[in-house]
Amino acid sequence: MILLLIDEKSSAKQGRLVCSTYIGELTRTQKGYVSGKYKKTSDKELTDFIKKHEESCIYRIGNNTVTFDISNAKNSWNHFMILGYENNHKIVIVDNCQNLTIKRVSLEKNRLFVIADSEVIRIEEKHKIIPFVNDTCIIVKNNMYLIDASIDIKVLKQVVFSKRPKAEISLMELFNNIRKEDRNKICENVDIEVLLREKNNSLIAEPKMLYDGKPVKILSDKTVLHNGTEYYRDYNSELKIQKLFKQFEMISTNTYLIPNNESYIAVRKMIELGFIVFLNDKQVEVRDDKFRNIHFESGERWFSIDGSIKFDDESIQLSELIGDNGIFAEGTKKALLVPENITDLLAIVSDDGKIQKTAENFAKIVEDVSENEFDKNNLSDIFSGDVHLSIPANIETVLFDYQKDGVVWMKKLALNHMGGCLADDMGLGKTVQILTLLADEEIKSQFKKTLIIVPKTILGNWVNEYEKYFQRSYSLMLYYGDNRSLNNEYDVCITTYGILLSDFKELGSFGFELVILDEAQKVKNIDSKTRRIVKKMSLGRTTFAATGTPYENNVLELWSIMDITTPGLLGKYNTFLDNYINGKTEMAQLGRKLSPFLLRRTKEQVLGKLPSKKTENIYCIMDSEQEKLYKAMLIKIKKDLSLKGELENQKLQMLNGLTFLREICCHPCLINDTNYKKCEESIKLDTVLDLINVTNESGEKIVIFSQFTRFLALIENRLEEDGIDYCYIDGHTNKRQKEIDAFSNESKKVFLISLKAGGFGLNLTEARRVIICDPWWNPAVERQAEDRIYRIGQKKDVIVYRLIVKNSVEEKIENLKNRKDEMGKAIFANINDIGDLSPEELLNLL
Repeated sequence: MILLLIDEKSSAKQGRLVCSTYIGELTRTQKGYVSGKYKKTSDKELTDFIKKHEESCIYRIGNNTVTFDISNAKNSWNHFMILGYENNHKIVIVDNCQNLTIKRVSLEKNRLFVIADSEVIRIEEKHKIIPFVNDTCIIVKNNMYLIDASIDIKVLKQVVFSKRPKAEISLMELFNNIRKEDRNKICENVDIEVLLREKNNSLIAEPKMLYDGKPVKILSDKTVLHNGTEYYRDYNSELKIQKLFKQFEMISTNTYLIPNNESYIAVRKMIELGFIVFLNDKQVEVRDDKFRNIHFESGERWFSIDGSIKFDDESIQLSELIGDNGIFAEGTKKALLVPENITDLLAIVSDDGKIQKTAENFAKIVEDVSENEFDKNNLSDIFSGDVHLSIPANIETVLFDYQKDGVVWMKKLALNHMGGCLADDMGLGKTVQILTLLADEEIKSQFKKTLIIVPKTILGNWVNEYEKYFQRSYSLMLYYGDNRSLNNEYDVCITTYGILLSDFKELGSFGFELVILDEAQKVKNIDSKTRRIVKKMSLGRTTFAATGTPYENNVLELWSIMDITTPGLLGKYNTFLDNYINGKTEMAQLGRKLSPFLLRRTKEQVLGKLPSKKTENIYCIMDSEQEKLYKAMLIKIKKDLSLKGELENQKLQMLNGLTFLREICCHPCLINDTNYKKCEESIKLDTVLDLINVTNESGEKIVIFSQFTRFLALIENRLEEDGIDYCYIDGHTNKRQKEIDAFSNESKKVFLISLKAGGFGLNLTEARRVIICDPWWNPAVERQAEDRIYRIGQKKDVIVYRLIVKNSVEEKIENLKNRKDEMGKAIFANINDIGDLSPEELLNLL
């Protein structure tokens, strides 16, 4: 078998098809490539071949080089030879050749198209394009097209294949020898028309091309003849139809079925592309602004939707669309595409124009608010109305005005059988607001039994607060201890998260109607057993959460809480993740959804007379021995990491390394190694002791927080050596209240507290100085600790000392944390915990 391999450069130079010749045992692969062994033909082999196939008009023009008339040979060459070209070190077989007139070529916006067998092919730079004297050879994959006009390669490269926009050229500027009779006009009046009709909740669509008003079959292989004029086809526009409709089922020639769930997007896309769309002989338009007259009102248990759509000289009442399940508002002459959010709402509207008042339905009303054109003024307070407190005078007199507002806010929600999240700053009295809500007469009438769930460490705080003001308003049952039992005689039951886990069966079936979750960050982890049980407990019950930190590490924690208090408000977990974590939706929309169901006030907003809080970073410089040990550990960590290979597999080791370095910053002896334990130098320990002495001299009290209990133990030892009395709490302290009372009532001036254990449930306003020994990654954790001192009842200015070792991992973490804190000031910004940093980011901290 003879192989004719197209020589592209020689062909372009000579203006005819030039091929090199080879002979061998050749076969064609399934993918259209040459397979087998072959070699260049000898003079005799080539001479014999040409003589044998004289009728094919093959001519020898040099050693192993021939030219031939493709037109004459195209129907027979596959029987005695293979025509091919080289592409990416493979030989592609050309097994089809088609002669095309220039009428089959279209140039639209400098894009070149060839029309062959009802197929539109866009010609690109990767294709083989060879200009002949009077023709052009274009090879696309296994097909060759011969155009009866010669292309200008220079113009082709500079304009058609240019990556920079160029002024549009005509076909006559691209091809050199178009015959006068082939110079068809370009139709200036080209439209795409789509006829729609509804059938069984789906749409039937028939797209057409209109050339000067004449309908033409899409992608047909002829030019358009209209009123005696032949026009070039606008294949650029026709390809828009092909691209849009190829995703839908073709039920007959040029007729497509669009499913109901895709109808809105499809029709809107048609109109955006400039198609002229008709429904029942009425032109369809997108005019979202005409839906501004739609308005909402809020009743006791429902939202109502009403209004009219006015356009041109027509008016359609919204009530006419209820129950229609369609996406069009039809007038007598035109039809409007109803915005998708409106159709979603109409799907849940009852016949009398009302929507059940749920958090999920509220979210549907306000989401995508930038695209909603309807009147939302009446949604500023969906629980509006004259709601007043019905509480005893002795309680009302002890409340601040903002606390009364908080109770009214919860009462409005509760009377609508909805929950929410009270997210006031720490120290603003969330406990007293909740206990006051339970004392309201209307709330007591509507909710006969209430369950309060709190961490065990603050159970005593709740009981103490109740005993101060609320004993005459309702009865409180403490469900705790070995002999605990439920009693129907009590109005309110208080227990712990741990007891709920062990006694869920008993508590879940007791008949509680109202559930309160304090320190609701306990349920922030959606995978925890605590959250799963609390979620079960909340089902079918009005639920309120209280937390000063609605999220600490990322906004998914907020979803976890709100999904318990207001199911459906923030949608499903994966949808929320996609919208707000992966950044597809603006945080402002999240704020709009949350606004009726989350109340957060800061101290600055509601307590204008609260003393100031000054934060002072004290940068400590390590002594020589401590610095030497720090650098030795840093070198060891980096060396170990370099031996482990891929960074992705070293994340845990990096986190451990960061902890080791932070421990050395506190005191080298915290490391379990002989060389480190022998070290007696610690600039932080010295600084802490100096600050304690200064505070004692002034007669003030000081609270010291550290994440490392072993560092607290070192401080403890030095205090005992110096004869300084102190109080102490960590995660293992059983008698927390005893320590708190001792600090409040006695002469003890120093309180040592582990950062995590002291983050909530403490009121230490007797102190005015705070030391954060080892600043933590999460600013919220530090603020929780600081707010044990800086809260209601504080009469003096507060000073917070944060100890940071210079030129250490602490200083690098501080820089990162400041970035996080700034972003956290935006509404629920998404910043991950340090454990979620990438290996590269962790490595940069070392």
